[in-house]
Amino acid sequence: MDSLLENENEGADSALLPVIALGAVAIRVARELSERLGRLVLLEVADDDREGKTSEIPEFDFPAGSPIRYVLYDRAEVGAAMVQAVAAKAKTGGKVIAFEIAAPGAKRAPSWRLGVDVLLRVADEAECLAAAEVLLPMATPPQGLISVDADDVLALFEGADVVQTGIGTAAGAQAVDAAVAQALGTLPWKPEFLHGILLFLAGGDSLGMKEVNASMDAIMARASADCNIVFGAEVEPMLGDRVRITLLATCGKRKESHDASNWMMGMLEGKFEGDENE
Repeated sequence: MDSLLENENEGADSALLPVIALGAVAIRVARELSERLGRLVLLEVADDDREGKTSEIPEFDFPAGSPIRYVLYDRAEVGAAMVQAVAAKAKTGGKVIAFEIAAPGAKRAPSWRLGVDVLLRVADEAECLAAAEVLLPMATPPQGLISVDADDVLALFEGADVVQTGIGTAAGAQAVDAAVAQALGTLPWKPEFLHGILLFLAGGDSLGMKEVNASMDAIMARASADCNIVFGAEVEPMLGDRVRITLLATCGKRKESHDASNWMMGMLEGKFEGDENE
């Protein structure tokens, strides 16, 4: 399969990251990301559709060589109709990764109904910043200790019902293992049920392959044997002697979820038929 990032026009525009922020909360997050990453092309849409009225979506002028587009929104501010309208325009000539800020347990539409390629759900602005700092740079030339590859991430998560975020931070002799355990503990699923995981390790100046290998061992010891895992790592001097693990994980693809639901329904129907015959 040809890489999404191959054969694109090189130059100044190829390092720009197109981000569409819907609503006040997302605009705040996007501006913070712009300060941290310094190469975002922001389109800010302040209106919402909480009353069922989708405001007119402006035309997008994406930079050349930007096959991945990012959408940020808070589900409390912006409804599905707005996201669908934005995603439809953003998908022209590219893939759309959406970050949905929503409180745990809030009713949400699955990603295929929103029209995005990858839907990442985060609990708050802090999680959104952490997840975006992992995924946004992957659309630019390789950086960091171990860069996250865009094609790997899209292959891992495209078509998934939803991707959830988990974050863990720890220090000390067993910092990596503790941070992985903490990050897994914030996910809504048990590790053995995960279908795909992106594990991103960040640490201070002393971060090296020893810590990278420890993170691999820690996640592989907990996840199922058939779980697909992608790794990334980056040195962040501000962390000092601490390490931070950011996990992006999914429990299954849409087709697999559908097949599992059909299997479950068939099993239940068979059970009820058996009970009626007794």
